[in-house]
Amino acid sequence: MNDKGYDETIPLAYLNNENPYAYCTDYHRNSINMQEKKVRLTALQRMQPTKVSFRMPLKHVEREKEYIIDYMVNMEKKTLIKRGMAVLGVEYHDAPEVLFEKNLQNEEILEIALKIKKLNLYYQQKRLRFKVAAAISGKISTGIEFNISLRDVLELDNLKDALVYCKLEDLYNESS
Repeated sequence: MNDKGYDETIPLAYLNNENPYAYCTDYHRNSINMQEKKVRLTALQRMQPTKVSFRMPLKHVEREKEYIIDYMVNMEKKTLIKRGMAVLGVEYHDAPEVLFEKNLQNEEILEIALKIKKLNLYYQQKRLRFKVAAAISGKISTGIEFNISLRDVLELDNLKDALVYCKLEDLYNESS
């Protein structure tokens, strides 16, 4: 079994994290306690710049997000085109999407062409989403007054929510 005695095993208080420092041995010989290392650590901490709280404007964050998404869409299109060209055994073509459309009888090319078309729809979806958001924000801001009273009692109607959920689930089951 275990040749170690009870004194050599890890105490339960240490495992329970009650006081882990009570069980440290040879702490004075640890290299972190050497004077040279303490001086070096203090010097490094002094060289660190002080924290400057900086708040980035939201438009910059949105612009960066759009850039990253556009980059990812373009990279995915490039990898799909490379994969499609490898399947067809073609090194270079001026219009690879047209080449893929001519070879739709191949299932792999069909899948690649569909994925590329979906990625191309991203830009139209982005424009449409922007137009819808602008139209809705214009309607909401002009016609609705927001009166929020924190003193009103909030009433929850779980039965009504459950009935709406059941009706939606029934409609979904009928359609599928």
